[in-house]
This record gives sequence, C-alpha cells and structure tokens, in this order.
Amino acid sequence: MTGLPEISVIGRNIDLGRTKKVLVVPRSSVFLKFVDVPSQDVSEIMCMAEFQAVKAIPLSKEDLIVSSRNLGSFRQGFSSLMLAAADKESLKRRIHEAERREEKIETIRLHTELLYLYLSGNKLISEDSLNFVIYIGKEESELLIIDKLRVIFSRGFKSSENFFDEIDRSVVFYEKDKDSVETKNVIVVYPSDVDIEDAKPSIKEHFSVPVVFYEHISGLARLDSLAEIDLLPKETKRLKSGLRRKQELSAAYLLSGLALVLFCALISFRLHEKKELIDVLSAKIEKTQPLAQTLDEYLKKITAAKEYIGRGSPVAGILQDPYSLIPRDMSILGMTYDGKGAVSYSGISRGKSDVFLFVKKLEGLKYFNTAQLKHVTSANVRGESVIEFEVQCRLLL
Repeated sequence: MTGLPEISVIGRNIDLGRTKKVLVVPRSSVFLKFVDVPSQDVSEIMCMAEFQAVKAIPLSKEDLIVSSRNLGSFRQGFSSLMLAAADKESLKRRIHEAERREEKIETIRLHTELLYLYLSGNKLISEDSLNFVIYIGKEESELLIIDKLRVIFSRGFKSSENFFDEIDRSVVFYEKDKDSVETKNVIVVYPSDVDIEDAKPSIKEHFSVPVVFYEHISGLARLDSLAEIDLLPKETKRLKSGLRRKQELSAAYLLSGLALVLFCALISFRLHEKKELIDVLSAKIEKTQPLAQTLDEYLKKITAAKEYIGRGSPVAGILQDPYSLIPRDMSILGMTYDGKGAVSYSGISRGKSDVFLFVKKLEGLKYFNTAQLKHVTSANVRGESVIEFEVQCRLLL
C-alpha cells in the first residue's frame, strides 16, 4: 500500500509562535548534517561547523546561515552536532513575506530540532535502542532516526499520496551508509490539526513492528527557549536592534521635549515672557535640529535596507530548481561544488532512461551551461536493482 488515505490537512506549512514571533522552517528548506567534530570548545565547534557547511554546499560563507546544536559527547574528545545551513536570501524572503502580513519575526527555528526537543522532553524516545520516528505534518512530513538520545538521520518530504514510498526511500538513504534499521517500534507524531484516525490502520499494516501514536496539541514553536539553532540572518538581527534603539531614542526625545515644554511654560509663567527666556528657548530648539536630521537619515537607511531584503537572490534557485525536475523513481543523494564552476549531483534511479531525462532537463536550466553524465553503474539496494549515477553541470558564469 503506497498511499496514506484520508489525512485532513489544516493551515500553512510554517509554524508561527503565538507569544514570541518564531518562524519554524521545515526540514526540506535547509541542509542538515549530523557530524562528530574533534573538540568540546564552543568557539572551535562553531568554526568547524561553518567549515563543514561551506565544504558541502556550493555557496560562499557570506551567502549561508549556519547554526548547530550540540547533541553531546558520545566518544571522548568529540562533540556530536546537528548542523544546519540555509540560503540567506531564501530566509530573508520568508521574513519579508511574514512582515508583509505584519508579523515581526524575532527568531527562525528548525522544525527538526524542535521535534527532537518535544520527543526527548516528553520521554517518548528510548535511551537504550534505536528510535524510528515519523512526523506527519500539515504539508510536510519528516523521518527522524535517533540512536538512543543522539539524532543520526533526518529527511523531510511532502505529505503526499506517496507517503509510504517516501518513508521506504528514506530508509534506503539511511541504510546506504549504515548497516540496518533495527528498532523495537515506530513512533508516529502529529499535530492536533492533522486528522490521521482513518489512516492509522494503513500505517500499522505497513510496518512489521508495533506503531505508537502521539498527538501534540500545542505548537512546537513553544519550545523556542530550549532551541540552540537560530537561522535568523545577522543583518536582520542588527536591523531589528537598530529599530529598537531608534524607538527608545524617539521615546527619550519625546520625554525630553515634554519636559522642555513644561519647563518653558513654568519659566514663561514666572518671568512673563522676558527676553532672556526667549533666548534660552531659541538655543534649545537649534540644538534639537541636528538630532532631528540625524533621525531622518537613520529612517531612510532602514527603509533602504528593508527594500534590499525583499529583492531576493537567484542563488536559491540553483539549490531548489534541479530537485523539481527529479523523476518519480529517482532520488538525489548528494550535491557538491568543486569551487571552479562545476556542480555535481549523485543519486540512484530504477532506470537509465530517467537518468538521461534528468540530464536533459538540467541542460535546460538557466544556471547551467552544460550537463554531462560522468558515470552510471548498477547496484543492489535491499534486494532491488538500481542505477547509481553522477551528473556534472557547469555553471553559466
């Protein structure tokens, strides 16, 4: 059975916190990797995390937002990281869209980390075995594999009619680098606005081990205070800090102006508009003029910065557009950039014809000059014959 029938979907794909404006981005919107780094020093870990992200993604450091969560030390001298990286311009467009709805975003969190916090905080995962977790969301779902308390794999996908195919494909991706998935049960988590009652029998039938269901009523965004991964661009943080300082400065000027008016009224009442009072007031007004002009210049700069944030960038298209061209029976397992204008995609497919079709579609993208099939070999994955391939594309510089 490949479909997941009669799941009611309510709401948008982005979870927005009610008390604090928290933007939660789905797993599919970021590059996520689980790595062990040989350090337990916070500053060293951040440098290593940025190096790992820049090495794996064909973007410059300036075009990326990199953040990580330290999952702990599982071997001496090493730290296990949940490393997240995202295209900066893509996140800025999300912020701009939210601000157009008059939603002032204060932080951007990763759904995968919040799901992990929910599972561990409610003691839903076993500390002595492998945990196979499936999250069924409004528009996107996610598979999370946790070895005891350490996350070792995650993959996001659309909550479509090919739900079970995506689950099986995720397991294939996981088993390509691991031995096998040996778990005692399957944990299914879903929000209260997604109805899966009619689908539960199909889910239980698909797995050979017991399936446990958990419904969470409150949004995952409420776990913001426990999260470590923050994908809010630094420029946006500085801009918001500047706006807050401007508001505080404006309030200070307003109070100062009010105090000045009261002071002037008192002097005017007592001295009956003597010439000395007029001279004092004139001098104070002249001093406030430069400050007013400075505030006006800051406001113009802030407006220009907001317009720049809304323009976006074509860089995100290089990451996202090729994935929209993938045939149904093909999966992309990796993407690399050699730093010299060559982007390579590696993956598996059930047939060579789909591989050739994918190469032809890549040639039609506006970002690439050429697309060539570097190698194609046959392989066996879980008893199924598949085609492993690598396609190299030259960027149109």
